[in-house]
Amino acid sequence: MEDSGCGIEPEHLDKIFKPFFTTKQELSGTGLGLAVSLGIIEKHGGTIAVDSTLARGSVFTVTLPIMPQMNGSLEQSTIG
Repeated sequence: MEDSGCGIEPEHLDKIFKPFFTTKQELSGTGLGLAVSLGIIEKHGGTIAVDSTLARGSVFTVTLPIMPQMNGSLEQSTIG
């Protein structure tokens, strides 16, 4: 997923998936959206990564397994 917003400050990138972390003003958000998304993605055996440039926007890449293989390994598919 990609946006053309203001981007994420470099010092915030390591915190964005932590529950209740937000840079929004009070009562404007709970800081749970990305934390919940990460939890759901990980429960399904996937990962989420972010690349962000200030004043240009952010790209979130979600990788999820397509299906279990016969040998027990997982095939990966990237969306983003």
